Amino acid sequence: MFEKNYLKKTFLQIGFPKIISFVLGFVSFPLMINAVGLTDYGIYIYISSLVILVEAFMDFGITSAWGKHCSSLRTSKINVENHYFLWMLCQIVFAVTILFICLLISYNINIDNKLIFIYVLLTLFFGVFHNFQKSTLNSLLYFKLVARIDLIESVFRTLIYLLVAFFYKSVETMALLFLFSCIMLLLISSLMIFIKVIDKNFINNEFNKIDQLKFIFSQSVMFLWLRLSTRFFHEIPVIILRNYTNDYLVGLLGSMRKFIEYLTIPFSIIGNILMIRSKELILAKKNKILLENLNMIIFFVIFFIPLILLFENIIIDSFFDSYNLSMPLIPLVIFYLISHIMFSLYAPVSDYLGALKQRNYFLTIMVVITTAILLTTSFLNQNHLLLIPLIVLMNFILAFGYYLISKKIILQNFKLKKISKSETLLINQFILTLCFFTFKFLFEDLLNVNYIYIIFLILFFTNFKFHNAFIFKYLKGLKAI
Repeated sequence: MFEKNYLKKTFLQIGFPKIISFVLGFVSFPLMINAVGLTDYGIYIYISSLVILVEAFMDFGITSAWGKHCSSLRTSKINVENHYFLWMLCQIVFAVTILFICLLISYNINIDNKLIFIYVLLTLFFGVFHNFQKSTLNSLLYFKLVARIDLIESVFRTLIYLLVAFFYKSVETMALLFLFSCIMLLLISSLMIFIKVIDKNFINNEFNKIDQLKFIFSQSVMFLWLRLSTRFFHEIPVIILRNYTNDYLVGLLGSMRKFIEYLTIPFSIIGNILMIRSKELILAKKNKILLENLNMIIFFVIFFIPLILLFENIIIDSFFDSYNLSMPLIPLVIFYLISHIMFSLYAPVSDYLGALKQRNYFLTIMVVITTAILLTTSFLNQNHLLLIPLIVLMNFILAFGYYLISKKIILQNFKLKKISKSETLLINQFILTLCFFTFKFLFEDLLNVNYIYIIFLILFFTNFKFHNAFIFKYLKGLKAI
């Protein structure tokens, strides 16, 4: 039977540890950035971007494919133990093989900051297995347990940032500490698996291992494609930015990502919850309700996001090392944030409903277009500051594409005769927000800034007022999901 208030109940159950993670990150990360500086942090981000491309082959898409398969086993009430061990064995084979190749290559060639490279490589290697364990727990609906593991991870990360901020002041030491913490987290998540998942009677659950291996490979290849495309889309711009500018701008982009990572924590929770339950929602004929909920979450994000401007100076001083370039930073951060919130909500649901192939094609095309645009801009324009706004723009285009793919797969045979109210709200609010930032940052020297705030505040609430019946109906109807 479909559980009412599932989203609300689950979010409240696991939200508290995430709130603690949010607070810890917001306090400790700025201290670390101000200690090592954006330039040194840029070195760490650049090396991480190179290694993350390799990590995609270590994972080989197995973690994501296993999460989907494990969720199906749970839905079908089939024991997971035998399947778990076979999938884990495949994960070990791919990860160890790629690690050995990378260590062999790094030993025989000269690499700047080689120790950082090796530390990050080993961290991501152990991280592959840690993520596999978390994927298992998530798919079996152990959300509270995963939240506690994430909280422990956040505490480790906070301790590392504080140690670097007050004692070591070195990104090399930070990379080594992250390696130790990743090993500890893997031990903790593995212990949870053996306590909660592994059954002593698993040998009795027989299945054809050859057929299962074929299935593992076929499913993993699709997720590997997605993982590679995602990695290339996010990391190639970092590599291009580093090659045409400097470590400071790379550190700036890395700090933007970290700031956004903390703010997207609640939306990642919602996205993962809905991902696991999306098939049940579709089977219960709740297609439109699922889509409306996703759209309305984005609406409220866009509605409240200008409030970030109240803390503009604090954010810049804390996260961006007293940033003083001519490029308006906060509008870029805000639109970058909206894009990543859309990623967190639409992408997981669409993948689990069968839109993985469509998303792979779209993402691959976006990788080619983004790389071409950034390289062309770097060659033709000496003002390389334009690269960061272009990166933000391409992220937003990608997020909008994810929305269209998600809408199509969620509605399936349901067809809307006209644009939905949630889409109308979204479009109106986005246009208003875009106009607000345009006026504020282009004409604030000519117009009274307070008047700009007042005018757009009235427009924001007017959009809300015109659709308040639908909004309140949505808020009351959350129990349906």
